[in-house]
Formats: sequence, structure tokens, C-alpha cells
Amino acid sequence: MEFQNPYFDGIPSIIIIGLILISISVLLARESRSLLMGESADAENLQAIVALVKADEATWKVDKPMSMYMAPE
Repeated sequence: MEFQNPYFDGIPSIIIIGLILISISVLLARESRSLLMGESADAENLQAIVALVKADEATWKVDKPMSMYMAPE
């Protein structure tokens, strides 16, 4: 079936490319959100750090640890 109309080729192509770009931008936004906003360290890591600091003789008191990852590394 031929419609002899170039719009029937162009419109679906633009829609498909737009959907691909939207899906990639959503994926990138979701993945980079935590890096932009920052996230705290895992509870296990914080407990290990607090235990390590408490084991030091020079430490008097350990308050609630505040941590934040600001980069992928």
C-alpha cells in the first residue's frame, strides 16, 4: 500500500527519535539525581566508622556522624 505522501515517513521517524531522546534523558536524570542532591553513606559504613573512632584511646565522645557522597568515587 503506497500513500505517496512524505509525511507518513517523517512523522513516525520524528516520534520514534523523540521517544528515544525522552527515555534517555529520564534515565540520565534518575541516575544523576543522587549525585546532584548528595546521598548519605550506608548505615553499615557509618557504624564501622563510629566503632573505629570509639576504639581510639584519644577519642572522648562520638556524636551522630554526618556524611554525604558528593561524587561517584
